[in-house]
Amino acid sequence: MNGPNGPVVPTIDPNTKADRHYIWYRLVHMDRYLSLMLGLPQGSSGMGMVSEAALSNETPIGKLERVQTGIACRILQRNESGFLQHDYSVTRQMDAELVKEVSALPSHFWLIPTFINIDRDLKVKFWDIMRLTVHLIHFNLLCQLHLPFILCPTTDRA
Repeated sequence: MNGPNGPVVPTIDPNTKADRHYIWYRLVHMDRYLSLMLGLPQGSSGMGMVSEAALSNETPIGKLERVQTGIACRILQRNESGFLQHDYSVTRQMDAELVKEVSALPSHFWLIPTFINIDRDLKVKFWDIMRLTVHLIHFNLLCQLHLPFILCPTTDRA
């Protein structure tokens, strides 16, 4: 069924508005992360969700996640093309993009959630788990970004 703005997305709660662009972004985000972890090709190589327009409406955490999505795409493309011929300056540029987005976050964002107080609000628990997920993806991306050059020290790093 189509509505005035495209297909209607069925929801459990009819009062909930589903943003299909955001859902697509989350699917691509996880696809790229899983593709990196499993050594599989990515399902979509589009970079529209990392455009200036997409980044302008995001929170600092949202910007970091979108930049992570773009970096994952570029790492996957690098790995498919043969990173030994890859210019190391591009890797440094990707690293600088990650550092720039990380510096926009408050330092307490990087504290590890304790989960000790089990009686906390479910919403707080949810956001702690989401924050921890961003941590894991970030550090895995850094490993995926730099590890090939650490393991192959003869690569030209001009």
